[in-house]
Amino acid sequence: MINEQKQNYFKEIHKLNEYFRLSAEVLLKKRHLNYGAYIVLNSIFDNPDITQYKIAKTTGFSVQRVHQIVNMLEERDLLIRVNISKYKKQLQLTSQGNEVVNTTESELTAQFKAMFRDQQALVDTLSQSIKAMNQYLNTSNVGTLA
Repeated sequence: MINEQKQNYFKEIHKLNEYFRLSAEVLLKKRHLNYGAYIVLNSIFDNPDITQYKIAKTTGFSVQRVHQIVNMLEERDLLIRVNISKYKKQLQLTSQGNEVVNTTESELTAQFKAMFRDQQALVDTLSQSIKAMNQYLNTSNVGTLA
């Protein structure tokens, strides 16, 4: 019975993640972008002057995939590359790139607020899920979630 409860926590987190990803994809489709592009834009937004290599490390995307996404975003004037050495370039969002991130985040936040009218209930549910998963992982000697 206890394992079933913990498995349900995983399932709930997965469902929330999928809902978020699908919601983001619908909004991004209007802007002719994909979810990978959204993740890269957000990585740059959260960490100005980040490099492609660091994006690959933090997102789990391959360096080649990040490179392809960056090329596409640069062609659309959503980001620029700034040379800091012969082989190293920092990535920075353009004003249009910042606008895409801000607009998408606002629309996603509005969708989530509509879905979870009681934000404290959402926070409590997520906190319980994370605690339960950590307990399960600790007792299973698998590791912990950060």
